[in-house]
Amino acid sequence: MREVFAEEVQVAPYESDELFRRLLCSHPGVVVSAGALLSAAPHASRVWLPPLVRLLTHARKAGLPVLLHGAEQSRAVRAEYKRRGLQQLWTEELEEDERPEQASRGWGAVTVVLPEEAAEVVVPVPGLLTSVSGRVIGAPQHPVPTSQLTQAMLVQAVAGRTMEEIAQHSFYAPGAVSAALYSVAASRGCRRPAHLVCRDVLDGYLDPAIAVRAALVPPRDPRPDDLDVLIATIDTTLAEAARRLALNRNVAEDRRDAALKALGARTPVQAVAIGLAIRVIPDHAVRSATPTSSRIGRPVD
Repeated sequence: MREVFAEEVQVAPYESDELFRRLLCSHPGVVVSAGALLSAAPHASRVWLPPLVRLLTHARKAGLPVLLHGAEQSRAVRAEYKRRGLQQLWTEELEEDERPEQASRGWGAVTVVLPEEAAEVVVPVPGLLTSVSGRVIGAPQHPVPTSQLTQAMLVQAVAGRTMEEIAQHSFYAPGAVSAALYSVAASRGCRRPAHLVCRDVLDGYLDPAIAVRAALVPPRDPRPDDLDVLIATIDTTLAEAARRLALNRNVAEDRRDAALKALGARTPVQAVAIGLAIRVIPDHAVRSATPTSSRIGRPVD
């Protein structure tokens, strides 16, 4: 049977095949709810695949394990997809009471959930929850998880929201929002929220298209000197970056702000996400940023 892939379909940025491939590079396996597959089935055909089905098809194409959670429904899922002219999407079946993290034998997994299984959050999370014809794909499981509220705050920061704006949506004080983001950055071995965003974008846990969609103007390449300052602030304060680059602090601030303007970003966090999305910030600039395993406080710019 000819396999149908989403290159034939116009899709939203978060649902793009590029993102699915990135997720599958950092998560070598998928756990999918049988209920989610049955919910997506009415919207699947040989000429159009909903995001959930495209994700699993990419996993099978890459030879990765796909674990079906809910073995008692597997016959119904198989019959429904066969009726629609689609291949079987999973490689193994898990019983309903079997824990996917135990069955995955340390592979790691992208977990697909239904809306009723997804915890509510105060702040919308457009990058983490995407529609599957009215159904929901859950965020990839980070090796160092955090609360859904804190993760939602992080997504809003990627979209260019300031600490004050995030606080208004989450009913927290701006200082508490900042502390939460610095805390999760430290727990994941990063020095600052911008450092955390860069690492999570490269590892497939955050979608940089969120930042691009929220850009004030179409992004363009910053001047090299301006970009150097922005990159230098990924893992440190502006003052320290100025010292690294042998610049006056005011000059460094002007160059960083010029980089933000060129990228259409409101904040440095949004700017680095846009820079990665349009490939003006190279991956090695993030990988070479100094990680830390110790808990750190919030530095002052």
